[in-house]
Amino acid sequence: MEAHKKIKIVAFADTHGDALKIDKLSVGDIVICAGDFSTCGKVQDTAAFAYEFGQVKAKHRICVAGNHDWLCEGQTDMARQIFRDNNIIYLHDEEIVLDGIKFYGTPYQLRFFDWAFNKSEEELKVIYARIPNDVDILITHNPPFGILGKNARGGECGSAALKERLDNMLKRPRLHIFGHLHESSGILEKDGTIFCNASLLDDNYIDKFDPYVIEI
Repeated sequence: MEAHKKIKIVAFADTHGDALKIDKLSVGDIVICAGDFSTCGKVQDTAAFAYEFGQVKAKHRICVAGNHDWLCEGQTDMARQIFRDNNIIYLHDEEIVLDGIKFYGTPYQLRFFDWAFNKSEEELKVIYARIPNDVDILITHNPPFGILGKNARGGECGSAALKERLDNMLKRPRLHIFGHLHESSGILEKDGTIFCNASLLDDNYIDKFDPYVIEI
């Protein structure tokens, strides 16, 4: 990514079937969803979300699944088609370069009550090893260990395997977007990376936060 180019990213996650804030999302160049857009990942949930997301005004719309988004795990081809039909880029352990910026997205996260895309730390090491060393914007559902990943009781729910991958990258991402832990929604800049837990609902599943707008 060329340093002199500025781009406005709008990030959100964990809407769990709630209606999207179309006006507040339609303020950037690229809009990114970091998972848990549905309640239980049924076809109807996924199609309704994709239709709404497709109405957001932006040059590009990108989506990664989360642990609630079962359709994306069990019927990946169907989910891909739904997103494609609504002009949404769906990333499942994949990279894409848009306007000279490399994005990489993965839905997998630390085991959490046997929901979708659950893996152990050892399994996540293998999955996160696929993250390119030159990615500019990383999109995961799980936070890295120690960064905006605490639950309401103060317990750490971030992935140590993800933190290890970030620490060992030749070039750290400029921006890392995730969600999953509603109660840790917010932005933190550390070691040259802007971290954004883009959850819109709080820990009681109440709509509390607005989408995050980040210029890089």
